[in-house]
Amino acid sequence: MFGLTKMNMKMPNIRNSSCNIGGPEVRRRKIAAIFSGVLSILTGILLLILDAPSEFRLVIFIPILLTVIGWFQTKRRFCLAYGMSGVFNLGELGNVESVVDPEQRRKDRSQVIKTIVEAVLIAAVPSILFVFI
Repeated sequence: MFGLTKMNMKMPNIRNSSCNIGGPEVRRRKIAAIFSGVLSILTGILLLILDAPSEFRLVIFIPILLTVIGWFQTKRRFCLAYGMSGVFNLGELGNVESVVDPEQRRKDRSQVIKTIVEAVLIAAVPSILFVFI
């Protein structure tokens, strides 16, 4: 109708420059963030029950850091490992594609470093406070 024809074309996976994962990948990271959050709480409880010395209580930093990183990846739709590897996946699990633009690869790596620094700083606060409980 009106001279328009229906075309059956598969659209290429065009990614937004600030995200490199789609729905299934985001869900996977959300599950990891929840799991590491529960692990953080259980680790904290165990360390308190065992009356662990202050220096051993810093071990809580690791699961808290994993929780923060998982949360960031979920909310930002950006996988740190994919960003460093120069790949992205906006489709189904396992459909990883390469980032061909060198400038985009540079931006992705820069975002990885920025996210890691932010996550370390955020995770350090409750970890240090936990040492002094």
